Amino acid sequence: MSPSLRSLLRRVVSHVYVMDLGPGPVAVTEPKRPVEIERIGRAGVVRLVESTRAYLPAHAIAYLVERVLRGRAEVFVARVDGRVVHHTTMQFGPGEVSGLPVAPGDVFFGPSFTVADARGLRVFPHVAGVAFEHYRRQGARRVVCFVNPDNDKSIHGLVRIGLRPDGEMSYLRALGVLRLAVTVTGACATRAGTPGR
Repeated sequence: MSPSLRSLLRRVVSHVYVMDLGPGPVAVTEPKRPVEIERIGRAGVVRLVESTRAYLPAHAIAYLVERVLRGRAEVFVARVDGRVVHHTTMQFGPGEVSGLPVAPGDVFFGPSFTVADARGLRVFPHVAGVAFEHYRRQGARRVVCFVNPDNDKSIHGLVRIGLRPDGEMSYLRALGVLRLAVTVTGACATRAGTPGR
């Protein structure tokens, strides 16, 4: 590959983490302080913007809104003492994430964020458990998450709430935007109908 072409293409790799949702209730971690959770979908986009603009830049809010409006994503917003301190994005049902079809029974666990002064209150594992149980009752059988292999903090958080590593997803990014040749390995490839390499 020529140097000029190589500069336009970049291989991106994400590790795949999964968690099987059994027949019984999902264990929910109790937070250190009372947490109020609101699940926001398409009908609540205005509330989503109002809820997150105090701590998210405009481009991050735009990304959340796009995920909700164009896909089937929902955002779980958590409040402590009336203030939004955390959000988690989830997608369940037909749709696409990162160029991959969402397999029947899979919940894609998307971006999460907790404000600095609420970290350590166990808000993230509490919201994740509540969300997983919600989708389990809707028929979900598995949670799937893509994570940057260099993001140790996120990996630690995922493992702490019960997800385990299972393969990887990779693709070529062209011109910083387009995704080409998406490849998935592990059980996720079989469920999504995407051939592994």
